[in-house]
Amino acid sequence: MSENKNGYEIRLELLHLAQSIISENVHIRREWDERKRDEIRVEDAGVECDGEPPDAPQSYTTEEVVGEARKLYAFVKEDTSSERF
Repeated sequence: MSENKNGYEIRLELLHLAQSIISENVHIRREWDERKRDEIRVEDAGVECDGEPPDAPQSYTTEEVVGEARKLYAFVKEDTSSERF
């Protein structure tokens, strides 16, 4: 069964999806940085990395989430009536 949603519910779902996308991207970047730090430790056994590297990703902002949601919303609004699948 299909559930009819109002505009607010759709926007809320898009915001949740956008937050998930950005959160996953941050997680992937942090994992990548962790691997780079581990490689440096192995290469330079005598040198210990202290703290986060300068290029460590920051947590996402509200503006990033809203921006990603707007991209998703623009995709949903696209007129595909002339496209054939």
